[in-house]
Amino acid sequence: MVAGLPERGLNAIVAPLSKAWLIAGRDDLPGALAAMEPLRENAGVTNLTTLHTALIHDAAGKTEEADALFRATLDGQNRLSYRLANMAGAFFERSGKPEDARTLYNRYLELNPDSQVMDPALERLDAGKTPPDAVKEPGRGVAEALFDLASILQQERATDMALIYAQLSAKLDPTLSVANVLIGEIFESQQRFDAAVDAYAKVDESSPFFWRT
Repeated sequence: MVAGLPERGLNAIVAPLSKAWLIAGRDDLPGALAAMEPLRENAGVTNLTTLHTALIHDAAGKTEEADALFRATLDGQNRLSYRLANMAGAFFERSGKPEDARTLYNRYLELNPDSQVMDPALERLDAGKTPPDAVKEPGRGVAEALFDLASILQQERATDMALIYAQLSAKLDPTLSVANVLIGEIFESQQRFDAAVDAYAKVDESSPFFWRT
């Protein structure tokens, strides 16, 4: 199905990412990286490409390569997002670099002093608890990619397309609470309040975003 996607428009981004995750699910790291090669020619998605290259290396157990790629993604961001701080921080925790994770979490809080969404990560770090597992399942990887694209589209005010990709993301991975939060925010912006309530109701109680909904 993925192989048949036309390589144009948004599918020029979605198709390589989806193919890469499906190939990675077969434990074929070189093949997954080759599938993402078309994205490297698109400067507009450099950070997205680098992030998912990091995630795929992490899933493959290539910790050293993943570390360099996560750091490159962080360096390429004009403003640190919660999503990137949380994913990269969890990786640093898993790879035995808790102080790097703490520095990253605190950097996010310096930029967002009123935010409480990073509290669970810091509490986990203080307690020495195990961070979330790496994204390994192809379906979860594709869901992450679709959510990231939805976020980009929302920032570009392409709201209708952002909603479609966010909904696809949530369908593929119902545990991805940030997708349901984004869906709810889009519905709110469209004054579709009943639909927004339904989306927020799907946010898991364990999510740091649960209190917002």
